[in-house]
Amino acid sequence: LDVLNEEHGDAAQAAQSAEIELSEVLETHRSLGEEHRQAVLKVDGSIATVAGLRKELVRLRSELGAAASRKRAEAAAAQQEEAEGLARESAELVLQCASLRSVAQGRQRQREHHLLLRRTATEAAAKLKMGYTELLREV
Repeated sequence: LDVLNEEHGDAAQAAQSAEIELSEVLETHRSLGEEHRQAVLKVDGSIATVAGLRKELVRLRSELGAAASRKRAEAAAAQQEEAEGLARESAELVLQCASLRSVAQGRQRQREHHLLLRRTATEAAAKLKMGYTELLREV
């Protein structure tokens, strides 16, 4: 009976030790669970940051990369081509203006010449009329 009591006491102590260890394990598990939850939150935050950085990287590559450089070069070439076209049109318009100015000056000279001829004809007609009137008086 003593042996049994002793074994029972040992078993009770072992059970109590096991219960304490189990309690410690549970506490450690809870603590680790909280640490795990915190780690998951940090990882999620890091994933979101990495995603944001990737988007920013894509944006910067599109603005600064080879494709963007090519686009800028194409835009510059198109602007240069348009500027050259506008310069040609401007030169053509200058020539057309000069031509129209020349035509307008020629027409102005013609009008002045016609006006001079008309005045001369009017004066000649007046002199002729005066001469005719004098001739009629003398006759």
